[in-house]
Amino acid sequence: MRGRRGQSEQVARALAARDALIEAFYSVDRGQRDLRARVSAAATLDPHGPGGRLTAQFAPLDKAADMLGAAYIAAIDAHPLDDEGAPQSPGAAAAAFDAVLERMRRCSAELDAFAARSAGALAAVDAALAELPPRVQSARTALAAARGAVSGLERAGLEPAEAGRLLAAAEQDAAQLEAGAARLGIAGALQLAARVTEQAERARAQAEDLPRQWEAVRRRLASLRTRADALAHRLDGLGPALSALRRGFVQASWQDVEAALPGAREQVARARELLGEADGLARRGDRAGAERAVQAAASALDDADDAVSEVGRRRERLEAVAADPSAALKAARFAVRDAQRLALAGAEPPTPRWVAALDSLALRLDRAAESVHERPHPDWWAYLRELDAVAAGAASVVGEIRSARAR
Repeated sequence: MRGRRGQSEQVARALAARDALIEAFYSVDRGQRDLRARVSAAATLDPHGPGGRLTAQFAPLDKAADMLGAAYIAAIDAHPLDDEGAPQSPGAAAAAFDAVLERMRRCSAELDAFAARSAGALAAVDAALAELPPRVQSARTALAAARGAVSGLERAGLEPAEAGRLLAAAEQDAAQLEAGAARLGIAGALQLAARVTEQAERARAQAEDLPRQWEAVRRRLASLRTRADALAHRLDGLGPALSALRRGFVQASWQDVEAALPGAREQVARARELLGEADGLARRGDRAGAERAVQAAASALDDADDAVSEVGRRRERLEAVAADPSAALKAARFAVRDAQRLALAGAEPPTPRWVAALDSLALRLDRAAESVHERPHPDWWAYLRELDAVAAGAASVVGEIRSARAR
């Protein structure tokens, strides 16, 4: 009776040791796997810094845990349970299970100690691992938005240009990102996700902005085309004004204006060519190229406008001076005399250089007046240019006087 009770107690003790061993094994296995994954992640995140050191420190502990797993399996296999659920040699089984259990407990304590010592480095790994999924999701979301924006351009008949190039680069990086952190490493995956997001957001922004840019260019093109048509019409209508210049004035007074008109027609034609180029560039998304072409077209039209407008301006001035030559002469004389009064108004004697310059300008006015009276058909344009030059010379002397007296 006592023998059977003793046998039962041994079986119960062996089974309890077996259960405790199994529980300890799974606890160690979970701890080892968790640490192994975190250390491996740390190594991929920073293989030459803390990650490398953690790998070196964990390696012997990892190996010991693997060996202990083999010892656990050997103990369990060495003492299988019979049909009644008891080991054949409960005493030996209990001793074997207890021996491995003790090693399991020491290994578990060592794993816990390693985790505590490495808490800082492992926390950084945990943070990086937690950061990766939302970063990858953000990259995918940005990529989807970029695809939609670029597709909208294509439907509108606009070439994606730079937006398309950025999207292609983002797609290529996104394909690599799908390899995951196991292949890329956490740091590499985070960097790649950030690059995909940045490229995709730039592609979306450019694609969304391109229609607005195109509309602004389209309005500018329409305005400049209207201006080119108006200039062409004005060029065609210059015949009467040119005839009046030819009939009323000597050739020297208007030949430069007439000679500029073929160039004005060429400028209008060139502007139209540039506007066509700007249209194509804008549709292809080349904003800078389109703006350069638009600016060049506007400049060409400015030059043409000056040449066309000069015909009317020249006729107006020539007719005014022919009708009253003294009016322009009086204005120039007033400018010279005003400068002379300023030169003499100071407390100090006037500077001889200023006096001589103004006297010379006054003599030029006298000669200009004489020239128009001596000829039956004066060169009124030469006369006006001379008066303008005298007035400008007087203004220059006035500027010198005021600058010298301000010192």
